Amino acid sequence: GEYGMCTESFYVGPQKVEVFDTAGAGDTTIATIALGMAAKGFDPIIFELGAHTSAAVVSHVGVAVPSAEDIERIKAVP
Repeated sequence: GEYGMCTESFYVGPQKVEVFDTAGAGDTTIATIALGMAAKGFDPIIFELGAHTSAAVVSHVGVAVPSAEDIERIKAVP
């Protein structure tokens, strides 16, 4: 439009987990971010949750759905 666009950028670092399989990691990240933005709007915490959920997925063999326990375990890792 007449005034252009403005965006905010920030960095979300990777989660340190043992990787068994990367299948589904990107899909999980995008799904988490899309759902979070639809529910809450733009909030950097949503991107952190996307990093946590994808880290949970890669810590399993094969395509996996992250559980609440997986996410809490990943969040606890410094």
